[in-house]
Amino acid sequence: MVQILVLLLGSATVGVMIAPRHNVYMILAASPIVAMVAATEARLSDFGVLATVAITFGCVTISQIAYLLIMWLSMTDAGA
Repeated sequence: MVQILVLLLGSATVGVMIAPRHNVYMILAASPIVAMVAATEARLSDFGVLATVAITFGCVTISQIAYLLIMWLSMTDAGA
């Protein structure tokens, strides 16, 4: 269970670190890497196939949501 939390936290960190300096193509390139790391760790931790798929999907989704959240929070209103 701790492995899942560490993977989710690491995935969120990837999204947060990419957002301020790079565009959306960088998160697109980082998503397969996040997925491979998550799938490898889940299989090495003796999770089943369905759990591995769910963990991988969750990690990729969390990294993309973190990216979108940071981009949304960093938007400024040019009219004000």
